[in-house]
Amino acid sequence: MSTHYPFAKKRHSDRLMKTLYVGFTKSSKRFAPFSWLVSKAQKTEYSHVRLRWVNSTQTPIIYEASGSSVQFIGPMIGLTLSSKVYPRFSFELNYKPYKELVRICMTYAGVQYSIKQVINIGLNNLGIKWQPFRRDLEYA
Repeated sequence: MSTHYPFAKKRHSDRLMKTLYVGFTKSSKRFAPFSWLVSKAQKTEYSHVRLRWVNSTQTPIIYEASGSSVQFIGPMIGLTLSSKVYPRFSFELNYKPYKELVRICMTYAGVQYSIKQVINIGLNNLGIKWQPFRRDLEYA
């Protein structure tokens, strides 16, 4: 049987709010067919998305879909990548959802996605419900 203490103070971590930034990017390389295909399939100027936040050591962390995988990159490499960055927006999360988001990012870091998945998105956008390339179970 658990005891409830309504007068007990909440832990600091329960009140902590984290600001996250969502950014949109597109390859600035002259020949980037995958980036072009993604932006056409999604009907957007950008082809990839990134999340940025500051971790507990006050280091900016970037988690992005780039190339053909999702990955973490540090702030130094983030400045040197050949991507055009579109305007971003921010939102805040309290500690529990933030912790879950970081867990999901860690779980899927390095996972590759295929051009077949982008073809499925494009077909769906054209109103074609038949998906010749099913998502692999590891991404579900």
